[in-house]
Amino acid sequence: MTGTGALAVGVRQASGGALFLSDVARFVSRTTNPQVDKIVRKAFLDKDPIVIGSATDAEYNETLASLGSGVHVLRVPPATVEETTAILNTIKPKIETEYAISIASGSPSTIAVMAARYLSTTALPEAAVQLMHRACALVRMSTQTDLAYKPDAQPDETLDPDDVMLALSQLTGIPANKLGEDERTKYAQMDESIKSRIIGQDEVGAASSRACQTAPDSSTDDKQREGTV
Repeated sequence: MTGTGALAVGVRQASGGALFLSDVARFVSRTTNPQVDKIVRKAFLDKDPIVIGSATDAEYNETLASLGSGVHVLRVPPATVEETTAILNTIKPKIETEYAISIASGSPSTIAVMAARYLSTTALPEAAVQLMHRACALVRMSTQTDLAYKPDAQPDETLDPDDVMLALSQLTGIPANKLGEDERTKYAQMDESIKSRIIGQDEVGAASSRACQTAPDSSTDDKQREGTV
């Protein structure tokens, strides 16, 4: 069955209900197959099925705004680093199974922090999910012996922060050794570390972590550095 045929079947099966189309703008853009464009536009205008989709502001203005009253906009703010870390931890088992590797416990928080800082043109959590997939692919490739290209990742079948830096370096063009030990990364795993040491007081641990990360550092002189207790 062609992509157009599969879409037509999906629309018919969703009649009276809802049809979710991720990146919905690609179905109604100027470069889209005219038949696909026609099917999706008709669903929007007929409101049967109800089409639920995701798009950026730019995509909406360029392609979806022309649908007029057939489109209702619900703006969703980007996820925070903390929310992104939770999302990555939720999908972690699925990603581990997909790539047949293990993901070290601190890696999701590192991925979230570094994606927010260096991949800011893409909103969280999408930027972090893309970075996680890239890093997992590198680790998986490092374990295979029949590939012409061998990444620098350690062939240990475990994704750790070093692998994240390598993947991020490939995405940004910034040398991995310049991405490493920035302040945000050092603090990324602080919350989990504190919770493991202060048993039964997760709220205290989280508050301490947030305070340390937001406390101002007014001087590079260790004798004058401000701290949080």
